[in-house]
Amino acid sequence: MVRTLSEAIRLQMLLNKDFDLSYYLQAHEPEMAANQASLLLDLDRYKTTSGGNQYQPANVLDVFKSIIPMISSIRRRVRANFRADPQYLIAGMKTASVLESLQDYMVNFSETRRGEAGFKGDTNIGFSKMSILHSDVIPDNKVYVVYKPTGDDLSRSVLIDLVYKPLYMIEEVTNSVKRTFVRSRSALEIVNPEALGVITVSNYQDLLG
Repeated sequence: MVRTLSEAIRLQMLLNKDFDLSYYLQAHEPEMAANQASLLLDLDRYKTTSGGNQYQPANVLDVFKSIIPMISSIRRRVRANFRADPQYLIAGMKTASVLESLQDYMVNFSETRRGEAGFKGDTNIGFSKMSILHSDVIPDNKVYVVYKPTGDDLSRSVLIDLVYKPLYMIEEVTNSVKRTFVRSRSALEIVNPEALGVITVSNYQDLLG
């Protein structure tokens, strides 16, 4: 029982962190746009002129290939703004699964060396080397491009997680029923929004469900 409770507390704390991260990333989108690190990918432009939900590309990956040049563009903008290349993509569960499939597709193309069509060069290299993080609380229409400092260079920090009381217990009484809650006191802050970028994907529901 203690092990089960400990695991439940750990998972809830992680979910709370994810929620805070999603909230602050969305709150800083106006600054990303002001830094010219915000782009829109409208998937409706890939529909056929006959209407309906038919797409000209053969499959979902063909549609989402168009996001790779946008990621490259955001990377270059962050490099110009912050003098560093972002290494992470943060997305919702469905969008992240498509991005992971795209990474595997690109790597397989480059490994075959048999002349198949596909991305190559800096566009592919930058995207294929980025780490993709996913969370249920990140909207599926958002792909955040994020830089994380290497080593212990705190002056280049982008996201700061301050924990000043890891765990504490409180008791509340509701309708004569006493409940005990385990909480943590921490603060998540974004200190360098110029090291962030975002791609908003519109009209994606027919593809991702």
